[in-house]
Amino acid sequence: GLINDVTIKAISDHGELLENLNLDTCQSVSSTGLMNIIGSCPNIMELNIRNMVDVSSECFGNIADFLGDQLLSINCEGCYNITQQDIQRLVSKCGNLEEIRFQTLTQETVDVIIESCPNLIYLKGVGEYEIDAKYEYKSSRIPYIMMSSELNYN
Repeated sequence: GLINDVTIKAISDHGELLENLNLDTCQSVSSTGLMNIIGSCPNIMELNIRNMVDVSSECFGNIADFLGDQLLSINCEGCYNITQQDIQRLVSKCGNLEEIRFQTLTQETVDVIIESCPNLIYLKGVGEYEIDAKYEYKSSRIPYIMMSSELNYN
């Protein structure tokens, strides 16, 4: 593709003004390239790494460390190396998140998201569980929740 680690390096050299980073399906960008741009662009508020299948758990953890509370939106659907614990760590460090998109969410992770992100407006994920009354009560303040039992990327 057109976007690769070399392109990322060029962007990161002038990244202090970058607020929205969309790397949807950029298969030629490695975890190292992603970390280079995250580390060089301290003002990123919206991050889309959807379908970047090589993003490592360690790299994802560093996103939380570098961006913290300024991160408002993340889409990491299709990043299959990211675990439930990684999502829980992210939301515990990025408490201002308003939008989260992830392929699979357990009930425990959804509970952590709801507790950690009081500004959450949009949550999208897939789960193989019944949404219990506690979840429905706690999530009633979130205007848009899309939880289903099967993947659908429409």
